[in-house]
Amino acid sequence: MLLSRDAFVDIFPSAPQLTMPVHELIQRFVQLGLDPSKCRAFVEQLVKAGRLRADDFHLDAFDDGGLVLSEQALYFDVGEWTFTAGTSEGFVSSRLEPDQLEAAADIVRIAAHGDDLDELREACDFLDDDVFARMTRKDEGAPRWPLADRPGIYRREHASLLVRSRTSAVLLDPLFMHTMGMKPLRRAPSAVGSDVLDAIAITHSHGDHWHLPSILAAAPSADTTVIVPRVPRRSLLTSHVFDEELALVGQRRHVAEWHSTMTVGDIRIDVLPFYGEQPCAEPPGPPPGLRSFGNCYRFETPDFSAIALVDSGRDPDGDLVDVVRRSSELRGPPDVVLACMRNFPSPFFGGLGHYWAALPFARLRELFDQFRRGTLPFTTAGTEGLVDVCAASGARYFLPYADGFEAVGAPISDIGWGMREPAEAERIAVLERRLREAGLHAEARTWNPGDRACFGADRALEIVRC
Repeated sequence: MLLSRDAFVDIFPSAPQLTMPVHELIQRFVQLGLDPSKCRAFVEQLVKAGRLRADDFHLDAFDDGGLVLSEQALYFDVGEWTFTAGTSEGFVSSRLEPDQLEAAADIVRIAAHGDDLDELREACDFLDDDVFARMTRKDEGAPRWPLADRPGIYRREHASLLVRSRTSAVLLDPLFMHTMGMKPLRRAPSAVGSDVLDAIAITHSHGDHWHLPSILAAAPSADTTVIVPRVPRRSLLTSHVFDEELALVGQRRHVAEWHSTMTVGDIRIDVLPFYGEQPCAEPPGPPPGLRSFGNCYRFETPDFSAIALVDSGRDPDGDLVDVVRRSSELRGPPDVVLACMRNFPSPFFGGLGHYWAALPFARLRELFDQFRRGTLPFTTAGTEGLVDVCAASGARYFLPYADGFEAVGAPISDIGWGMREPAEAERIAVLERRLREAGLHAEARTWNPGDRACFGADRALEIVRC
């Protein structure tokens, strides 16, 4: 890796709709008690000030209870892209046309897998000498992930897992180069060059799961397959069309449909539905087809089986409890289920501040009343929902992941990435108690980024600390 850990590179679609402060609106709407006339007056004020475009809104929706955002604001195309490179001390951004993306991707590949600094400098001729020097200064004592040289599940940064069998490996949701948007990742090692890696699998489009430069850097070559969900149409809830974007950067990809199965070496992968982490848990929800499209995955190897559920839960289209039950009926109980432990009170969750705009205003007011009364259902499983997941799956073990990153070998002290939420170990203790109260034999275990979960001849779980 020719870049320092303080360096960042990003490649992302540029569209006016993506910079619209939709997430700011819900904060003000809440302050206004979601009063229709007050919310409408506030939006009209922003339109008059030029902060919002009038044709992005149906202002009458505040009165008739319909969708506030127009069709063009909910669904959009991308004409230009932005390429950003630099460090915390300064960076450079430039606009790219789609036909320039492959050249930008090659810069990431050279930085990740090359060993010729002159070649990288020539490719980065748009950077001044100072920025380039800072990006490529040598790291002293940079952390490293333990070598993934034997079967098991290796916990990496945030939602990234390396599933290693006897012959093959699949990396889930690499994020290690996303150091501009997530500063703690500057303490995360690079995932380049130290492991066998046969494929990358992506769950969904949120910025803590999909990061194009991290994928390009993690993939050994442009021929490495990236497994992605199908996205019928780019929208406010799924702002990346994975297949199209990977094609533009010249990366091999495979669009994995729900309920399909594929193999990577001696790893069989079942593609499972991604329910939950949508604008609401119960019907009615957004219009049909407007959702955060994603996949969950079941991995079967000769030594263990695992279901990675990421941030899933319940939404108007389905429930992850039914997903794991069906998988267990088809394949047998998995050895381990892995999932995020956070509770998302969508659409009043700061991390998903744009989700409100996918709901009719009348429905939004109903959900706000539930939120104020403390009865709003979570769209992620959370601790309580994970009891049902363990029961339905018949799994022997539960392991947490996708709860943040602080350092290699360090426990997650705040599963909210600094939002003063509980420590991961606290949530595990609660889940373990709930499992015992429910009469279940599944064990909830703790582990940290850098640790390996391995399974013995009797499929008993052992956590190997890094």
